Amino acid sequence: MVDAAARLVEAPKVGGRVSRCMVVDGALRSCEPIIIDGIVNGDILCDDSVVIHKGARVTGKIEAKSILLEGYCEGPLEAESVELGIGSQLTGYILATKARIAGSVDGDILARESLEVCESGRIIAYETISDYIVVKGQIRGEVTAKELLELRATATIEGDVQVKELRSEGSGKIFGAISRIEGTSETMSEEAFEYG
Repeated sequence: MVDAAARLVEAPKVGGRVSRCMVVDGALRSCEPIIIDGIVNGDILCDDSVVIHKGARVTGKIEAKSILLEGYCEGPLEAESVELGIGSQLTGYILATKARIAGSVDGDILARESLEVCESGRIIAYETISDYIVVKGQIRGEVTAKELLELRATATIEGDVQVKELRSEGSGKIFGAISRIEGTSETMSEEAFEYG
């Protein structure tokens, strides 16, 4: 389930740093956390956390244990935990175990266990898939909640919804067809997720 009180990704205090005045053209690879305040034009592969602060830009795929995006990224994010802060922007898909979105995403999302779309969160996707989904913001596109979809009063979904169980609080809105998933939840695989 989604724990709304706890932060999903904690920013590391130490690690490799791309400072505000730096531009990196090429791939980065690290076994320790990477903190980005500048610009990276290339893929990032990290065995630990990657943090992209406000004002920072990454153009390329990011693979890490956890990702905190507070700036801008053009490229997919793949991690156990992904968190987009308020004002952040992602153009690309998210493949994660858990995700929290308080910024904007233009791309599909597969969060195997849980996805929280905060009140400031905006998603435009062909498909958004997770076991547990809590929506306080906006989603445009198809939504599949394999176990539970919780709609809060400020939620808006524009697209068809497939759900095993639906809970609504207040006046959350769905503009689209709602269909029920029958049976037990199956573990989602990456093969079930179309990146395109």
